[in-house]
Amino acid sequence: MLEKRPDYKPSNPAYSIETLRLHRDRLLESQEAEAQAFAAYKAARAAKIAATWAFHETVQRAKIDAFARFGSDSPELRAIVRIEILARARIARITTNE
Repeated sequence: MLEKRPDYKPSNPAYSIETLRLHRDRLLESQEAEAQAFAAYKAARAAKIAATWAFHETVQRAKIDAFARFGSDSPELRAIVRIEILARARIARITTNE
């Protein structure tokens, strides 16, 4: 609108059409950067959730297999449970540091 008014001359140069365009362009650029960062965050979060479920399912199946092959009191089963506990502790430690 102001571009169509050749007589627009603000008393303060900080309100000039060029300054307004500059700040508008910076705003649009920052909004685009934010949208890209948010999309990257969503993709990373989806990948983390998929990896978490894959790990969980694998641990569960490994425990079932170790139980069937070695029994409920076997060192093999305890080792798998230990892997699961250590992974959960690491995840909790990483999550609380964010």
